[in-house]
Amino acid sequence: MNFYNNHLINDFFIKKYELLSLNEIKLKKKFFSFFKYKICIINEKQSLRTVNSLINVFNFFNIKYTIINNIHNFKKENIKDFSKTLGILYDYVFFRGYNDIILKIIAKFSGSIIINILSNGFHPLQSINDSFLIKNKIIIFFGDFNSNVFRSMIINLSKLNNFLILIISPKIYWNYTFLKKIFIKNKIILSEKIIILNKKVNIYNDVWYSMGETNLKKKINNIINYQINKKIIKN
Repeated sequence: MNFYNNHLINDFFIKKYELLSLNEIKLKKKFFSFFKYKICIINEKQSLRTVNSLINVFNFFNIKYTIINNIHNFKKENIKDFSKTLGILYDYVFFRGYNDIILKIIAKFSGSIIINILSNGFHPLQSINDSFLIKNKIIIFFGDFNSNVFRSMIINLSKLNNFLILIISPKIYWNYTFLKKIFIKNKIILSEKIIILNKKVNIYNDVWYSMGETNLKKKINNIINYQINKKIIKN
């Protein structure tokens, strides 16, 4: 994941040529080796799938790592001092947490390479992989446009700039500030109505809510008509 000792805090940190290089490396099955590095996994927000997927990869390649599950570090300790301690002990820090600002602080003061494996704002590792699985030039996003997975996917697809992205979502979830930051020349369509295209498309969705999220009933009522079902797939 690391090209020139750069952090991967969110998908804005990945340049187009880096994204394409990762895909080439993946196709040739030539992966970066972490054998000589000291690695730490910080699991601030407990996550079964995300963290265990990473652990399984490390175990498969016999890569040694340390896990920090103690959220005491973020509640009671000075985050700058904590970051400096991380830098002394580890070369790479894989972080699963809540706050994207904390990621930036650790990146600034630790001296370690920070990899965001999932935060409230972004999900770069999933989006990088998923962007290589897109087979059609039209991608339809259904549901909550503010999902961290959606946000990361849209950023990376905009770099490849040969896609038409159709976001079908309630207007209350439209984030114009985010879109203006990304789509200056790229093609994107926002719609509250479900649009059926007579073409091959990729349909993309994310879970409607995550662990710890509140107001679930209200959110479900907002997006109940934007679910992926047999009728959508048939059309």
